[in-house]
Amino acid sequence: MCRLLGFVCESPTPIGKLAGVGFEDFEKLSFLQHGDGWGIAQFFNNELTFVKSPNSAFRDDEFFSMTRHSKADIGIVHLRWATLDLEISPSNSHPFIDGKVAFCHNGSIFESEKIKDWIDSDQMNLIEGATDSELFFRLIMTYAKAFPLEQAICRAAEGISQSLSYSSLNSMLVTPDFLYVLSYYDTSQIMNDLPDDYYQLSYQVLQDALVVASSGWVRENAKAIDNRRLMIVERSTMAFRSIPL
Repeated sequence: MCRLLGFVCESPTPIGKLAGVGFEDFEKLSFLQHGDGWGIAQFFNNELTFVKSPNSAFRDDEFFSMTRHSKADIGIVHLRWATLDLEISPSNSHPFIDGKVAFCHNGSIFESEKIKDWIDSDQMNLIEGATDSELFFRLIMTYAKAFPLEQAICRAAEGISQSLSYSSLNSMLVTPDFLYVLSYYDTSQIMNDLPDDYYQLSYQVLQDALVVASSGWVRENAKAIDNRRLMIVERSTMAFRSIPL
């Protein structure tokens, strides 16, 4: 289980500055439970910058440098909390990459090995780690061969939810032109020691940017994304919409 953050902005800006002083509270989430790795995938002038680490983001010099000095106009940030006894390693850290598509996930998919039967062989050959999250991504990319990305995300999520148990399929997928945010979780699977809003995703519309993130840190005027919705943000216009699943 993890924390997610996605952003789109009109003028290329480091995400740590874009999110303001509250970003330090997001970063501190990696000091407590979400310290099993971090990753960032972001675009500037259509070029992908991609870094991930098995270390905690809290007081990590590379994380600090990326989030305070590396400019981008669209991207995602991931703080990992390893579950299902999965190894803490670079290959299991998010985001996962396929060309100019990056993906990160928060939650657990139980009996996820069954997903392998639904993934094309060429996508299976690209798998580097051992996480349910990477299988989810490769299933999306399998569907993306025949459908637009928003349909591929919906088909993958609905296929998993109909066949397997899961705590959350919350995820973010980013390209140079679009940010996709999936809010999809099972409230009955929230662990007893976690707050009721643990899987809640919300977004802020700022003066020249939009920031979407997991719960756990204070964000002024943030609006919740309903469960079982896919939010789509277009970089060039800053327009956004959501579709039900």
